[in-house]
Amino acid sequence: MAKLYFRYGVMGSSKSANALMVRYNYEERGQQALMVKPVIDQREGQCIVGSRIGLSHACIWFEDFQNMSVEEIQSYQCIIVDEAQFLSREQVSFLTDVVEHHKIAMNEDGKIYGENNVTGETVELAPKALCSMNMWGFTPDYFDKSEEIFTSFLEKNVNELKAEFYIPYAIDCIIKEGIGKCELLSTPSRWFGVTFKEDRPGVVAKFQEFADKGVYPTPLYKK
Repeated sequence: MAKLYFRYGVMGSSKSANALMVRYNYEERGQQALMVKPVIDQREGQCIVGSRIGLSHACIWFEDFQNMSVEEIQSYQCIIVDEAQFLSREQVSFLTDVVEHHKIAMNEDGKIYGENNVTGETVELAPKALCSMNMWGFTPDYFDKSEEIFTSFLEKNVNELKAEFYIPYAIDCIIKEGIGKCELLSTPSRWFGVTFKEDRPGVVAKFQEFADKGVYPTPLYKK
């Protein structure tokens, strides 16, 4: 599973130098590492990451990185972004995959696992992995494309009676085809909803709790 490391420090604390050394360490092991930086950083000239101690290496602009295909990105074992503080909110929220997982639970070893809806594979999930509350906002052109993906999904799963077509699957297809992007909006709110009849008492209690706290109006709906 991919991991994200965010390293920060004061000016002159060798952040860029350390980033360049990480790239070199990957190269030493015969692995590929890609250097990326925002286009606003022109200190070392075009497409160069440099440090005050004289180290430097070629890089690409983050804007070009966003336009790379998933296959191109996955060909690298490490992506190193220098001067990340200059990235926009949309760039930080840039996603390359949206995956639906089922049966998410913590094992006795303390690790969290989930079943990939597409492959059926059980995979380890990062404890702080971002998850969707199934609140999506789409531009109108999404629906025509989603219909095409749904038609293809039906053709592939015509004999799979339990196969389900999920919004994350459609979004993932759109991202991988390079015809759309997905921005993540974070929230501290917790999801709750009704899937089975056993879920109803807990949801009713949560509605009442929010009404008592003034989060939801009372009555919730007006005729």
